[in-house]
Amino acid sequence: MRSPRLPAPQRTRKQRNLLLFALSNSSRTHLPPHPDLSLLRVGLPFHAPATSFSSLGTSLFMLQRPRLETLIHTSLTSGLFLSMLDASIIATSLFSIASDMKNFEHINWVALAYGLTYLGFAALFARVSDVVGRGDAFVVAFCIFIAFSLGCGFSETIEQLIICRAFQGVGAGGLYSISMIVLPELTPDKNKKYIGAIVGMVIATSGVIGPVLGGVLTQYITWRWVFWALLVLWLSCCLFRLGPPRNICPFMRTGPGRSWTILGLSFCKSCFPTPLPVFANITNSMAFAVLVVFPFQNLSSQKAEGDLSSLNPYAQPTFIYPLVGAALALLLLIGWQTFAIRGPRKLKSLAFAFPPSLCNRKYIATILVTALTGFPYLLSVYAFPIRFQVVHGKSSLEAGLMLLPMLASSAIGTVTASLVNNGCITGQKKPRFFETFLLACLTMLIGCAAQTTLGDTDDGSITGFDAKDVGLLSLIGFGFGMSACGATMFINLESPIGDHASAQGIIAQFRILGGSIGIAVSSAILGGKLRPSTTPEMSSLVLAHIVSPTPDFGDDDWAAVRKVYTSALREDMKVCCGVLAAAVVCSLFVYRRYWLTTGEIMELRYEEELDRRIGLLREDVEPHVMAVRDKLIKIREEIFEGKRRPFPGIKRGRTRLGEEIEGV
Repeated sequence: MRSPRLPAPQRTRKQRNLLLFALSNSSRTHLPPHPDLSLLRVGLPFHAPATSFSSLGTSLFMLQRPRLETLIHTSLTSGLFLSMLDASIIATSLFSIASDMKNFEHINWVALAYGLTYLGFAALFARVSDVVGRGDAFVVAFCIFIAFSLGCGFSETIEQLIICRAFQGVGAGGLYSISMIVLPELTPDKNKKYIGAIVGMVIATSGVIGPVLGGVLTQYITWRWVFWALLVLWLSCCLFRLGPPRNICPFMRTGPGRSWTILGLSFCKSCFPTPLPVFANITNSMAFAVLVVFPFQNLSSQKAEGDLSSLNPYAQPTFIYPLVGAALALLLLIGWQTFAIRGPRKLKSLAFAFPPSLCNRKYIATILVTALTGFPYLLSVYAFPIRFQVVHGKSSLEAGLMLLPMLASSAIGTVTASLVNNGCITGQKKPRFFETFLLACLTMLIGCAAQTTLGDTDDGSITGFDAKDVGLLSLIGFGFGMSACGATMFINLESPIGDHASAQGIIAQFRILGGSIGIAVSSAILGGKLRPSTTPEMSSLVLAHIVSPTPDFGDDDWAAVRKVYTSALREDMKVCCGVLAAAVVCSLFVYRRYWLTTGEIMELRYEEELDRRIGLLREDVEPHVMAVRDKLIKIREEIFEGKRRPFPGIKRGRTRLGEEIEGV
């Protein structure tokens, strides 16, 4: 049974025709998709109150099948979960992979290659989706992820695996950013307050379930199923359905027959074609992200190989030059945006990777908090399973299970942040982002600081397994969950409607950037601690011990190695404390005293977007209207002067057309 048609806005035929003409023929309609404001409905009964031009076919399709909304949201959150899951699922499988491929020196590049391309292409896919549509960008990212997940499972050498992981990160970055964009666009206003909690819970949960699932597959089957299992799960989430019926959205057809949709997103050509803008600053942003992470991971590889000839490895050219290049890329990015904003008018219509409207104190502070809290979280996800296996002799499965407390605390943190900012706890519906970020940073700081006191006795001998290690991880997970949820909700309120896509992509980029730097720094610290205490051959035996129960190692040597790993993790936690102290300072700049509720702030954002679109429509339509009006006046004068003979019906057509043009 079809759902009842919602009442359309009361617009005259003249207004509808004018808006359709402007939106479909104007040369300046390559603007980002916007929510379904009353101006943009143009008389069409949309099912969801928030949609975009690129998802117009989806909204009309959902009008016929309202239950599809729940299906789409479930599928999108599943896709978001799996794209984040792949970032941490190999945390407990790295040493099994290294043992199988007989290459321990470059194993960390399997994780870093994914993170580098992930953070490099998250913002790019977000901006591309503004141009080619959400569906087209999503299916490209989907195909890339599936193809190279399959390639990772069939890799025979470490080089092949690193390359496939890099391209897998390209697809995962697109899946994450587009899912974060589509979810708010297809969610009714009454349910928007739950998006932050859902997204934050998905991000936090996937980061902890990943190592557990990776440990299960590695111990009972093989590490290759870590990648093949993702393929099976992704295919189960792909719900192929027929596109919108022809009588609902005939202009969405690209050819005869029906079109197909994945996850309910239409992949036919957009009914509002737009020219491709120039992404001049995408290259600079990607170069900055990659060059910041590269020197730290390269430093750890050199230390593991024993190739450093200097006592100060941070003075090596391979460490300094990439950072200098990253600084130059950042300066070029800032310079380009400044020139484009203040330069010729044509440049102002380009699609920016970092839109000018986001260059404000609160948003930049949120970016820094996101990156700085991602640093200790991903470091913990990768470093603690290694410690549990090396120091305490746990299996990969047991090491993954010991991270489960982070799962529960992350979920609690996301729900808490959502309730606080929606007024369910405080009794006031005014958002509390400042308190959310400050509490998140302080909680993570306490957890990391407490970790520095565990692991050794006073005489330096290694103690047994301490349950406090696992308990303190809960504080790190709780703080990260609050930070992830708060950042997602903050973007929806503080960023302009037209820049939601870029804002979500940038947040995703910096969260992975901070985590990737954390993993690289942890590897560098471990290499620096391990190299003076053991030989390179002994280091390889230590790594092999995790997957082989009979290493050629004495008790004294093994005790020394355990002490080195414990000392390295303690050093990691000290670095995390410094990073989180900086995060606490950055969270102070998020402060803003809100006088309005969340719903009132969103209404103001809609009104701002409405005014902006009206101004652009007038600017684009007025030249066409004036040209038609001048031609009509000329024809009318020629008829009155007898120079032109009116044909039958000209009076009626002229009168109606003249009234419409003059009334605009």
